[in-house]
Amino acid sequence: MHRRAKEIDATVSLSTVYRTLSALEQQGVVHRHAFESATARFETADAPHHDHLIDIDTGAVIEFRSDKIEQLQAEIAAELGYDLVRHRLELYCRKRKT
Repeated sequence: MHRRAKEIDATVSLSTVYRTLSALEQQGVVHRHAFESATARFETADAPHHDHLIDIDTGAVIEFRSDKIEQLQAEIAAELGYDLVRHRLELYCRKRKT
């Protein structure tokens, strides 16, 4: 993001980008994700719900959605006497060797 901002205005500093992202997060415009051993990622708050698979060798983050997982989480919450309000699922994986 910093690189793209500098293409528009060469005076934009990295701290300005971080302050702006922090302000957008506080206003609920973006969500911050801090995956293990990785820099923070930001996603727009209006993006459809999805979960993340993180490749621990490359750092690649794969977004996915699974109706099975969503249903199972709601069932588990209900079995324990709760209504699921929100959740975040992160799967840390390693690519299978073929």
